[in-house]
Amino acid sequence: MKNNKIIKGISTLSILGILGVTVLSGSLNAFAANKYIGVEKAKAIALKDAKASGATFVTAKLETEDGVKVYDVEFYKGNVEYDYEIDAITGKILEKDKDIENFSIPKKKTTTNKQTTKKQTTKSKAKTTTKKAAKDIGVEKAKSIALKDAGISNVKFTKAKVDYENGVKVYDIEFRKGNKEYEYEIDAKTGKIRERSVEVYD
Repeated sequence: MKNNKIIKGISTLSILGILGVTVLSGSLNAFAANKYIGVEKAKAIALKDAKASGATFVTAKLETEDGVKVYDVEFYKGNVEYDYEIDAITGKILEKDKDIENFSIPKKKTTTNKQTTKKQTTKSKAKTTTKKAAKDIGVEKAKSIALKDAGISNVKFTKAKVDYENGVKVYDIEFRKGNKEYEYEIDAKTGKIRERSVEVYD
């Protein structure tokens, strides 16, 4: 009789133990489930990151990746397909991907780009022209260079004009001071004196 009571007691404890483990396991699962952010929250996180409100969802489900619970969220917006993998507990975006299908540039944008290119080309040409013009020292500067080299002032210029020598643009400068006549050939770009001569008259 005592043995039967002992066996019954052990059986009862075993059943209670099994029930306890089952209840505990269920409680843990429920607790874990409560920790998940939920599929709607995962979808909202993906949409916010993609800046694609009003998208059409293809997939939004809970999965396990390498032992980690994640939400696999896929959706379309226009011709773009988005694919997100979001941590089910923290809401952190673990992976994301974006595919553009059948993409084509609208005609208006192409026209705008062409117009912009033309404007840029025109500006570049204008800048180039300005730079080229800026390289020419000018006739007054050429006259000043000649006078400085001669070491005189208050002269009478007999010639001050643009000329070309072997394809090089130069300034021909001629002037008189007393009984001397000075002739200079000055590079129009650099201001360098290419030739000089002085004639003395009786």
